Amino acid sequence: MSSPTRGAGGARSGEPAARDRSAARRGGPSARGEHGERAGHGERRSRDERGRGGRRPPPRGGGRGGRRPVRRVRSRVRPWMVLLVVLVVLALGYVGLFTSVLGVRTVEVAGTKTITVEEVRAAAAIPDGHPILRLSSADVAARVKALPVVESAEVDWSLPSTVTISVVERAPVAVFPAEDGTKLVDRTGTPYATVATAPPGLPVLKLARIAPDDPTTLAAVGVLTALPEKLRVEVQVISAESSGDIRLALSGDREVRWGGTADSPRKAEVLLVLLSRQGSTYNVSSPDLPTVS
Repeated sequence: MSSPTRGAGGARSGEPAARDRSAARRGGPSARGEHGERAGHGERRSRDERGRGGRRPPPRGGGRGGRRPVRRVRSRVRPWMVLLVVLVVLALGYVGLFTSVLGVRTVEVAGTKTITVEEVRAAAAIPDGHPILRLSSADVAARVKALPVVESAEVDWSLPSTVTISVVERAPVAVFPAEDGTKLVDRTGTPYATVATAPPGLPVLKLARIAPDDPTTLAAVGVLTALPEKLRVEVQVISAESSGDIRLALSGDREVRWGGTADSPRKAEVLLVLLSRQGSTYNVSSPDLPTVS
């Protein structure tokens, strides 16, 4: 009784294995599916184990934080290229500094009134074709300022070949009678020109001497330039024995005792009021205590 049961049970228990082997020989889906599933599980476990036990692969880009590694690039500059650049620079410097390629061709003059453009150009003494890059603007301006009528001069240049000279001429504010003629005097006290006849409307300076560094001269012209136009046209003579004793002779035989140069604007305001009164002598040397006599 027991043998048939084992045989039957053995046969029954062996039926799946037999079917698997049969299916494997035939290439059936059962064998491939089950073996493929086992293989898939094995590969996933292998990847998981590598991920847990091994190091992580380096990030894309090769460097830390994803930065790309810096590659050193070899310089491709050749020695002959450096030499060529140096030679070109030297050649350009020589052409600009020592030849007439960038030489002065045109000298423009601006600001002249009583002198001519030719006089300024002659005083500037810039040779034609002189390298403009080597031109000393300060030296040219000094030569132009040596002209008595020129108060200031500025020199500019522009490539390739133009120099511009801008001058400011002196303007007369008074005249000074001298043995060799009548001198025109500007606001700095400089006698800069001699004329045969004094221009109309300019007051006469009656001083012992006149010079731009003389205190009495500077005081006299300083008072004159401080006067408003309404008063200045009334002044005919300015006399002084010292810088603190200035007197103005006005039209109509009137005299103003001005004193020193201190408080000149205040003195001018007071004088304008005093001149509305009849008198021959107006004393504003102390503007807070003026007198008329």
